[in-house]
Amino acid sequence: MPMPPIPDGWDWRSNYYFGESCDHLHYIEIYGPQIQFNVYEMKRDYSAWFVKYQVDLSPVVAANPRMIRDNFEPTDWYYYALSVFGLVRGEQEEDSFLILQIPGKAIRYNIVWKTFEIVHEFEEAEVDDSLRFPGVHGFQYIESLCCV
Repeated sequence: MPMPPIPDGWDWRSNYYFGESCDHLHYIEIYGPQIQFNVYEMKRDYSAWFVKYQVDLSPVVAANPRMIRDNFEPTDWYYYALSVFGLVRGEQEEDSFLILQIPGKAIRYNIVWKTFEIVHEFEEAEVDDSLRFPGVHGFQYIESLCCV
């Protein structure tokens, strides 16, 4: 399966999110301490990825300054406390959203309108460890009778 190009200056991939919604395959790579990134979608014939959405989480960071980790340098990979739980395609394009985990909260970020809302507030002990290594331990649950 072809992969999106690696940006100049990087020699390895940052597999941040890989998932399916409404029969569309999506992939997110985040390089370094960035809150702007692309969401790729696989073409129907599986021949290539294309940029489906461009995301800028600057307003989310501005409203939630705890996302900035003061104990890291701004150039450090883990400067922002953020994890992508999933991408959900809506019936209409403008209804598509990301579910993000930030310190103390899960938020719904509308990809088209670039708006966000809190969907859950966590107890403090529930979240700190899970944001330490973002993007490595969230898996979509698919109900099945098959033994795995």
